Amino acid sequence: VLGRGEAAVHHARRANDVIETGGDGFEDWDPAAAAEAMARALAVSGDRAGAASWKARAATALTRVADAEDREVIERDLETLPV
Repeated sequence: VLGRGEAAVHHARRANDVIETGGDGFEDWDPAAAAEAMARALAVSGDRAGAASWKARAATALTRVADAEDREVIERDLETLPV
């Protein structure tokens, strides 16, 4: 939204790193949401190929989200990505 791709990528990368580290307190939708955030950040940065790759990763992660409403929120976000 703000067009600050470098900052967006930094924060999205950090979110994905934290999730990959694992631990308690994560929901099943967190990996999908973090991957969508990275896809969006890369799109803002002009990295369309990277954005498409992370969008696909988010879609794969959605298959592990049990609650339909949780999936729908992220699916709607993925639909608005410009890749």
